[in-house]
Amino acid sequence: LSLGGLYPTAGAENALAAMLLDGPAQAVYNTAGEGNMVRLGTSRTLVPVTNNDNYIHNGIWGYATGQREYALQCHGAGLAIIDVTDPSATFRVQLIPMSGGGIWRDVATHLDAASGKTFAYVGAQGTQSGNLPNLFVVDLSYLSGDINLPNGENSDPIPPAGYDDLGYTGLTHTINIARGLLFLNRAS
Repeated sequence: LSLGGLYPTAGAENALAAMLLDGPAQAVYNTAGEGNMVRLGTSRTLVPVTNNDNYIHNGIWGYATGQREYALQCHGAGLAIIDVTDPSATFRVQLIPMSGGGIWRDVATHLDAASGKTFAYVGAQGTQSGNLPNLFVVDLSYLSGDINLPNGENSDPIPPAGYDDLGYTGLTHTINIARGLLFLNRAS
């Protein structure tokens, strides 16, 4: 199997070129120092990673279902699921605790065609409090997609039966999913 065959082909690159994506974005800097980006909102859902109150995050991914959007935010304590449907009023829906990992945790999602469910895979490398981290899978189908019926703040809609510790201790620095294959990338 050629790993290069998992990613876009020359045909896809030609399609992107036809969209007039011509070179880098213009460097227009605003007074907030955010370059050519516009800040839509800010998440203030930090939790301490260790006893010395380090608030360190690493790894983020997006997930949308129905009319709701979520940020899957990784840090040493685990996975925080943030409702970002209204960027000016983000809130944490759930924190799924995961042992180990220090600050090195990453997440990616995969839509399972057979079940129609989307799963988040979360892995980490390193130690925290002497614990080696494992690979977790989280069933995101418990999250609301209804614009009028959001999950509440810290409502924990995903029950313990909705996520599982798969083991594979310490094998993940970053995660990639391509064409149904899960890649656990490790740094030494």
